[in-house]
Amino acid sequence: YSFDDKYLLSASLRHEGSSKFGENNKWGNFPGVSVGWRLNKESFLKDVSWINDLKLRADYGETGNQAFDNYKSLSIYGGFGQYLYNGKYYTVWGPGNNPNANLKWEVGKNINVGFDFGFYDNRLTGSLNYYNRKQEDILGDYRSPVPPNVFSTTFVNVGSMRNEGFELDLSYDVVRNNNLNYNVTFVGSSNNNKFLSFSNEIFEGQSHTDLVYLPAPGTPGPAQRLEEGRRIGEFYMWKFAGVDQFGNMLLFNKNNEIIHQNEATEEDKRFVGNGLPKYFASLSQKVTYKNWDFTVFLRGAFDYDIFNIHDFYYGLDSSPENENVLSSAYG
Repeated sequence: YSFDDKYLLSASLRHEGSSKFGENNKWGNFPGVSVGWRLNKESFLKDVSWINDLKLRADYGETGNQAFDNYKSLSIYGGFGQYLYNGKYYTVWGPGNNPNANLKWEVGKNINVGFDFGFYDNRLTGSLNYYNRKQEDILGDYRSPVPPNVFSTTFVNVGSMRNEGFELDLSYDVVRNNNLNYNVTFVGSSNNNKFLSFSNEIFEGQSHTDLVYLPAPGTPGPAQRLEEGRRIGEFYMWKFAGVDQFGNMLLFNKNNEIIHQNEATEEDKRFVGNGLPKYFASLSQKVTYKNWDFTVFLRGAFDYDIFNIHDFYYGLDSSPENENVLSSAYG
């Protein structure tokens, strides 16, 4: 709905169903609403010649997720091997999973607030946005007691997480004429995410789970931890403290004392960084001359950590014999 091209309203309601979900939760309702206000159409701005467009807007919407395999809510049966009876082998059949009649949609709740603008005959255009997305009833395998369950995991809705940040889009026509045009466009965004909970009103879960288990040689264990109240992508491991005179790895223990690696325990591990960028940016420059165009595009991600897995395995001169080692280990 548009009133006088100044006040804008849009609303929708989607009623979606999927046979993947439990008997009582196959359908979900997903509303959406957005509003806008063109300030440049108001009397106090319509005579400002250098403002071509200035619109405030806000929207809220919900979306559903059903991106998982079929039959997760149902009791399925499968073979459990064979046994010999009266000289013949018979296949044993039994339950193949824990059914979940209450399986339902995973829901994403999205809020966006921002404004669009165009100045100086629309030579300078852009937008600024704030977004907040909360994911609820996250779908996944969850530990369950045996008995009464047959298997130790059940596919359920549990957990929640949030992403929020800002997005900025700026475009400027530095040169604009019939034959030659030069445009510069900058796009930047920030992201702050947090895993909120492993639990809901039905399931009481653990406070964290370890992820990304490192491969052999040795048994380094997991590299990351997903923990309630912290950002996603956190590295959780021992903190490196250098090497001794024999090339052996040194670590900081929980009291920040330097110890040898073979003396470290699980209690000495800590959060040492995050692998997900907090900021993204891109810069595009485009020159157009008659029927020719030339574009330079740059992009980057900022404020994040990288785990050097090659240095971890092959960066010590005390590495096992008959194993390739980086030359920097002897530097």
